[in-house]
Amino acid sequence: MPQGVDNFDKKAQAVACGIHHTLILTTEGQIFSFGSNIEGQLGAETQHSSSITPVLVDDISHIPMTHIAAGSFSASVAKDTGSLYLWGTGSFGEFRTPHRVKKIKEKVIELSIGHHFGMVLTEERNLYTWGDNSMGQLGSGDFIDRPTPQLM
Repeated sequence: MPQGVDNFDKKAQAVACGIHHTLILTTEGQIFSFGSNIEGQLGAETQHSSSITPVLVDDISHIPMTHIAAGSFSASVAKDTGSLYLWGTGSFGEFRTPHRVKKIKEKVIELSIGHHFGMVLTEERNLYTWGDNSMGQLGSGDFIDRPTPQLM
């Protein structure tokens, strides 16, 4: 696992707390994570189950981010393009490190992550939802899970 920082000396822009992990978005657009990594929610390819100090989400550290969200998995939005990046496990699949969601072509401006489901709002004011829908949490009028983002 990447070495955590003992003295976190970055300026925070945002923080998001998941079920067992935390994300910090710095003013430079980098993301640090700590807590449980059992399902890859820290965004680090590792065999370790947790980190008690913040670690840089290295795979996307070269892309400035503007938003973060945490639930049962983690997500962020790229500053310049508005592209959505996801990592961890969820109904959509399992990704130990961040990957870009190519299905959403519009610029994402808001996001929220729940327990195995997510929702984003785009600049065009469209809502996309995906994941577990066992309680109707996707607002689709049914109980069908959606493994990939669908326009609501």
